[in-house]
Amino acid sequence: MELLGEDPASIASYQFTSVEVKEKAFRFDGVFLPQSEDKTIWFVEVQFQKVHEFYSQLFSEIFLFLQQYRPVQDWGVDGLLEFVETILIYKLKTLSREEIERMFTLGDLRQTKVYQEAKQEGEQRGCLVLRNVITKQIARKFGRVPDDLNTKLAQLSLDQLGEIAEAIIDISALEELEHLLG
Repeated sequence: MELLGEDPASIASYQFTSVEVKEKAFRFDGVFLPQSEDKTIWFVEVQFQKVHEFYSQLFSEIFLFLQQYRPVQDWGVDGLLEFVETILIYKLKTLSREEIERMFTLGDLRQTKVYQEAKQEGEQRGCLVLRNVITKQIARKFGRVPDDLNTKLAQLSLDQLGEIAEAIIDISALEELEHLLG
């Protein structure tokens, strides 16, 4: 865990296992699967010799795993971007960090299709999770969730859902929430 920049004491909150992904029998050397949803999944591959297709094989294994197992935990989009940056720095040894940053600015990265798709997928996932939390809060506080309220919640953006999640704390009647949603 130290190599991952994590506190070694946090190992107790992970289950370490080797996971086989169907298809061409890709197998990770290991996967740190967190036991809670708020922790990041870590994929482990150890190489003792140079493998030219290492990164393409690693990313293929990760994406197959995500497709087949559909984990609820964060699999580290931000960490993936940092990892790609580390790879670039490692592969472009003769260039300084500033030169690499000029070649691959964050603005350029944000314009890529893969970034846009990952961002959209993350926002959709965030909306789904937040909608579920809000629905549970409403049911717990008011005993029921009217169908029309679910329909209205499904149409809200991530920011709007965040505002509703905060407002629920102060709302004392279901009618107030319905009024807030318009």
